[in-house]
Amino acid sequence: MHLLISSNTELVPMKTKKTKSIMRYKIFILLFSIGISQHVLGQEDTTKTKEPSKFDAFNKKAERLFTFLPVPLYSYSTEAGNIVGLAKFNMIRLDRTDTISQPSKISELVTVSSKGRVKVAVTTDLIWDENKYMVLGYIYFKKQEEYIFGIGNDVTIQDAEEFGYSQFRFSNTLYRRVVKNRKFYVGLGFDIADYTQIVY
Repeated sequence: MHLLISSNTELVPMKTKKTKSIMRYKIFILLFSIGISQHVLGQEDTTKTKEPSKFDAFNKKAERLFTFLPVPLYSYSTEAGNIVGLAKFNMIRLDRTDTISQPSKISELVTVSSKGRVKVAVTTDLIWDENKYMVLGYIYFKKQEEYIFGIGNDVTIQDAEEFGYSQFRFSNTLYRRVVKNRKFYVGLGFDIADYTQIVY
């Protein structure tokens, strides 16, 4: 072992096993740090929001558009023929300061068919005063033809008779919550129906 005596009389080892192990340790730490930094820098930033796909962007635009415009409908049945119409669905808040009540819902539907059927309907689910009150109801008008088969069990398809009618119906039920913080309601409802233009 070689020692160098300095002017301040400190003993400094030149080359020992201890210095070699310290150097190896420092080199290992340095390489390990470089590897960690490269790994961290190479990782993707998961906090960045991904760009929406074209399909998702189209859906978002359509969703915003249909808050103002109704959705077109088409269907077919042997009784009604080709059916076309428009449907609309909205969620609103009756009181903007009420952040506890669930949103109220209003939906509208208008259809006509190639065989003369007509249907116009509006349904409501109105909620206010922190879910304390609800009004569930609907109003509709329909004009269509139906078949009746007479009375009893001994009827055949040949006994079918067609008749047409127009119907107006209005139904509403007012509910009030009676147990706080529970979905327990009591209500009072009424139903009005009027049949006109009955044709056999």
